[in-house]
Amino acid sequence: MKKDLKTKPMIVSPEETAVALEGSIAAWKKRAAGHHAPVSVADCPLCVAFNPTEHLTRCIGCPVEQASRAYCAGTPCAPYSDMFEDEEDWEYSEIWDEYNLDDFDTLDQALVFFAQEEVNFLKSLRAPTKKESLS
Repeated sequence: MKKDLKTKPMIVSPEETAVALEGSIAAWKKRAAGHHAPVSVADCPLCVAFNPTEHLTRCIGCPVEQASRAYCAGTPCAPYSDMFEDEEDWEYSEIWDEYNLDDFDTLDQALVFFAQEEVNFLKSLRAPTKKESLS
């Protein structure tokens, strides 16, 4: 029987963390492939595992929070989310200056870029394998 992460306490095992991380990587890979979607706590396996009440409980224990800041601040998720939410004015808003979007001709190009950057960031959070830790 599949566990419902939303009803679990915030004590998350390393194994559950790894599963949630891989689920988040998979979701961002879809976005990087051009299947754009909004970013929300309910749609992120890491958020569901480490913030099950959706009350932004500081994400304590989440590997993203440990590597960056709470709520994914400072990660590629932030510009992606900002652009997706403000897609009509993305070229003319503060988003353009904040994220230096001069290299992108279209919103889709920028979204794909930041989604792939998020994939790369999340992959960097994977625990080292036994083989890697022995070297």
